[in-house]
Amino acid sequence: MAYLGTPPKSRVLSSADIATGAITLDDISFTDQSTSVNISGNIDKHTMRLSDEVVIDGDLNITDNLILSKISDDGNAITLTPDGSTRTITGTGSLEASTLTQTPNASLTGMTGEIGSAVTFPTGSIIQTVYATTSIAQSVTSGGGSSNTAFSIADNPTFLTKTITPTTANSKFLLQFNSRCRNQMGATGYNANGYYYLTDGTSTIALGWTGHDKQAGTTTSFHEFDNAALCAIHEPNTTSNVTYSLKFHTDAYYTKTFTLSYGATPSFLIIQEIAG
Repeated sequence: MAYLGTPPKSRVLSSADIATGAITLDDISFTDQSTSVNISGNIDKHTMRLSDEVVIDGDLNITDNLILSKISDDGNAITLTPDGSTRTITGTGSLEASTLTQTPNASLTGMTGEIGSAVTFPTGSIIQTVYATTSIAQSVTSGGGSSNTAFSIADNPTFLTKTITPTTANSKFLLQFNSRCRNQMGATGYNANGYYYLTDGTSTIALGWTGHDKQAGTTTSFHEFDNAALCAIHEPNTTSNVTYSLKFHTDAYYTKTFTLSYGATPSFLIIQEIAG
């Protein structure tokens, strides 16, 4: 271009040369996803094309990364097609397809991994369930005596046990136990009581008993089809492991035997964590 007088000096265009508001997002094509764009030639730097469709209108040599992208996943795949002529793609780079924004996953179906402790659950939600079960009968026999004697958790056998790790310290635990039991006593005595109880190792959470009266001096008597069952809510107020056990014993007044899971009938202890 010809000039009258001294020509202007060459310099780089800067932001000071652009008036405020002169360029908007509508003027920047990067913010708009086109329906189709053409591509050819050498791709020797990290390059992205934002479009529903990419048409190769000449031979393509890729020596870096060419990314074909869409703003978000609209359910339609990005297509790469020739313009009707035979085209060649060469080079040592890579050709990838992806979206700029991640589509939120509204469903947990198919996802794997553990839910972190920072995740909260609505009050009353079942967070986890563990259980223990057995079909092996276990019995305990009192030694007899003139009166009942005191007992402690440590003195009695464990029938079922299960450890659970609370997700939060304010969780509650629903404990359920069921078993077929049998009470049997000797030829003398009465009140063949069998006791069973849930414990966390330090305290009794729930206690049940089943018994059978018999006149002293008669023949051996027993209950064969009694059902031992417990249901309780426990609040351990901790995030450390909690071990729940079902323990049992007979009273020590005369000789008597108490059996759980009698006849190889399955017994179970179910523990469910409930969000507090």
